[in-house]
Amino acid sequence: MADLINDYENLLQSGESQDIGSAIQQLISANITDTKTAFLATIQSINGNKISFKQIMKQKESDDPVIVNNVMIAFQYSQKWQEQFKLEVGDIGLVIITQDDISSYKKTGAGGVCNTRRAKDINDAIYIPCSLFKSLNNADINYILESFDKVCKLEFNNENIGTLKAKLLVLQSETTTLKKKLNELTQLLEAMASGNTSPDTEGHIAVTAPNSIGKFKSWYNSLDELFKE
Repeated sequence: MADLINDYENLLQSGESQDIGSAIQQLISANITDTKTAFLATIQSINGNKISFKQIMKQKESDDPVIVNNVMIAFQYSQKWQEQFKLEVGDIGLVIITQDDISSYKKTGAGGVCNTRRAKDINDAIYIPCSLFKSLNNADINYILESFDKVCKLEFNNENIGTLKAKLLVLQSETTTLKKKLNELTQLLEAMASGNTSPDTEGHIAVTAPNSIGKFKSWYNSLDELFKE
């Protein structure tokens, strides 16, 4: 309250207006301007699932940069799915100031009564990593998830052709992996190559391994553990 009175007195003494209505209007406008709602910021440090950030835009060159610690990161999440990617110092995102005190939520992840009655306080900010300046041309993409170094990529282009790329891949079902099934096939082929030679019904010489008979069909059927179709 004291700060509000001081601001009012300063406006009256400034000589800009001696009209009480104008002074109050200027005071209201100044407070609205100073109220932060959302702005762009860059990550300064990362600690677990929280960050510190610095606002990247200023109203005046002389303004001190806004730096806030212990800020929650907002990613897409539900009780069924989660999508998250690694962040680095220097990443730019959108900061949103919540209406209420969320300090208790930061600790428990549950709702309840706010610890204080503060409102629109910068300490109750959340950070959403996003790209504005570096967004791709919308006409050129359908869906893409790609690492900045281009090593990892999941893409479905405008022709609905999919691409999956990474340094190494693991294709896995609940019970097996593609590499394991290919290894089983390799063992069958090696067993066949080391078998006895014998002519077939037309007199051709073939290399067979009696103990591999039927195993290729069994291996094919086992692919049901990995593939739907």
